[in-house]
Amino acid sequence: MWAVVSILSFPTVALSLAALGWNSLAAFLLACLATISILILEAFTRGKVWIFDDKFRHIFDHEDTPFRIIVVAGGMLLILETILIVETFRNPAFDGFILNIMAKKQCASPTSYVAKIICPHYTGSTATQSKNLKQREFPLKYSLEQAAKTHLLPNAVAGSCAILPAQWPNYAQDDRSVKFFAYCKQSPAGSCTPGGESVSAIITTELMRNELGYYVPLTWQEDRQSQAYQNIINHPEAVKMMDDYLNERCKNITKVFLKPLGE
Repeated sequence: MWAVVSILSFPTVALSLAALGWNSLAAFLLACLATISILILEAFTRGKVWIFDDKFRHIFDHEDTPFRIIVVAGGMLLILETILIVETFRNPAFDGFILNIMAKKQCASPTSYVAKIICPHYTGSTATQSKNLKQREFPLKYSLEQAAKTHLLPNAVAGSCAILPAQWPNYAQDDRSVKFFAYCKQSPAGSCTPGGESVSAIITTELMRNELGYYVPLTWQEDRQSQAYQNIINHPEAVKMMDDYLNERCKNITKVFLKPLGE
């Protein structure tokens, strides 16, 4: 019994900790510690360790023992690899398990450009913080977009605005001052195309939260002369990013309205 427990303890502990998201090195060291602890416990309980028991001497002294170990270990690895390959093709949920392991490995010390993009989405604590931040940002972001549309596109039948806040304010306060860049475009009927005429400005406003949790501007100042405004509007990548964002939003809204009822 002691032999079975000590042999199985290492792979059981290592694989269990790895599946729970532990670092691979920590899982390996704790598995080694678990195996050694079992051997020490056996030594205190029985006064000896099964490896040095006389009844196992003929096994370790046998000339075929290394070959048998290789055959058994190879057979177990073949079975595990077969299960892994079959589950990879059969079970869609298994993809997430593999991707999670790979992401945690890459995000332990992200160096590549791709890793720096995906790691915030796969790291548990960071992803949770990002999700909570977006939930808090939504009422303010939505309020600023609607206010910008009202002021910058007052006569537009259809259109939308993208905003770039200088920084998100203190959410503990109901009344706050916000400075942000707004980029708005009017949408022609039945068309969602990039480019076209746009209206933009750096806005400074005082906001008050209403009973629904959204924000209403009390003051409104537009800036189109400062160097900060020129730096943004003359930055082609920033303008393209906002233009693509509004174009994609227009397409999504169009799909919703064109979708037949009941689908």
